Amino acid sequence: MSPHEQSEMIRDRRDLARGALQILSGSGVRMVARVMLIVFVAKMYGVNVFGRLGETVAIIELAAAFATFGLNKTLLGELAKAGDSSTTLRHTLYTALTLSAVISISIGTALWLIWGNIFPSHAAPRYAAFGVPLIAMSDVALTATRHFRTVAWDTIAKAIIKPWGFLLLALAGYFVSTSPSFDGVITISLIDALILGYVLSLFLAALLAFIVVVRMYGLPRKAISIRKTLQLGRRTFPIAINETGIFALRRIDIIILGIVAGPAASGVYYLGRQLATVVEKMRYMFEPMLAPIIAQSQSDEKIGVHLSRLCLFVFTVQLGMLSFVFLFGDQIMSWFGQGFAVGASVLVLLLLAELIDGTVALTELPIVFRHPRWPPRSILVTVIIETALVAIFGHYFGAMGAAIGFLLAMLVLASIRLILVYRFFGYGIFNPTYLEIAGIAGTFTGAGFLTLLFSDHHIAAQVACAIAFVGGYAILSRKTLRSRKLPA
Repeated sequence: MSPHEQSEMIRDRRDLARGALQILSGSGVRMVARVMLIVFVAKMYGVNVFGRLGETVAIIELAAAFATFGLNKTLLGELAKAGDSSTTLRHTLYTALTLSAVISISIGTALWLIWGNIFPSHAAPRYAAFGVPLIAMSDVALTATRHFRTVAWDTIAKAIIKPWGFLLLALAGYFVSTSPSFDGVITISLIDALILGYVLSLFLAALLAFIVVVRMYGLPRKAISIRKTLQLGRRTFPIAINETGIFALRRIDIIILGIVAGPAASGVYYLGRQLATVVEKMRYMFEPMLAPIIAQSQSDEKIGVHLSRLCLFVFTVQLGMLSFVFLFGDQIMSWFGQGFAVGASVLVLLLLAELIDGTVALTELPIVFRHPRWPPRSILVTVIIETALVAIFGHYFGAMGAAIGFLLAMLVLASIRLILVYRFFGYGIFNPTYLEIAGIAGTFTGAGFLTLLFSDHHIAAQVACAIAFVGGYAILSRKTLRSRKLPA
């Protein structure tokens, strides 16, 4: 590698670290609200209501992912092509909003009409369907605010208003639903109160998004062209399919499980899914900065070096989280309530699936830029396999079966990605360092397991074991990565 390429590598690593730090700090507020919400809803509303929430949110967010119609990925490019004219920018924005509005309102109306057939066994609130246009149109509007090189409004809406608003509204809904003071005044079930809080939080986030967009772009001043709206839809349709497929990977399993196994199973699984989301987000710390680096790079060798470094780093962090949950999963899940205590094995399987997916997920980026037709195909195949496996295993084994189905589907997706990246670029991301890291994790996990076993899970032993595991694994894995000149 030439001195110029080495200096570019150093600059790229600095940009990757800076981007990861910004994303980590930006998501901190949102993560705190999510954890608090999970704890409160799981403990106070119970496993059945929590399961119904998971099923409802999965359906609404999956529908909204399609209704956004890929504009959350393509709108900034459309605005960039529109130039600096405020009139052209405004017309481009409202054309995109019109497209999203037509699709999302149509899907929301269809869900409203068939809602009783989706949930025939219980009275899930029909007004949840309002969430589809609220999510889709606010996502498009918030994407438009980033055209002016600011993520502040996007962060405020998604990291503060939506999660914290839902938490406060869930608290208020529980109080109204269970307090004797409201008997005869307001009658609302727990599930109705919870879903109402969810929809209202979406409304508040959407309201902020539209206020900001109007201040930035102004109100529309001429009629929207139907022809241009249809042309925009044709351009963004392939992206809409791919984005919906990616979103479906972690939503379709919840929906299918709720159908074949009922709310108790989906409640346990949904809790595991929410906790596993923390691990899933690991790779997204690097993806926003790695994407432009790969897009701009002319050196396949440099791309391969970045992928090798980052995939190993993601593997190291996620393996540590998986090992920790293996030791303390029972305590973690039981803390959310008696109905969730059986979910420790489900959580371990989900984290194992996220480990497999997260380790190789970044290898898809060069394929997206150089061979864009392949990622949608791999996602579609995986979603079909996941749907079949979750339906079969979930029917017989409940939440555990759904986790097994998801794990196998992620194994298939990871295999496809590895085959494609080797076929197109000759990259092989695995090396002996993976075995060294796995050995460190296995040693500390085994020692921790024996310590807890012989101490009869005494609280002092649990605390000491947790501190020793986190500290020991972090120090040794960091030393191993640094000895290989990898990020640590």
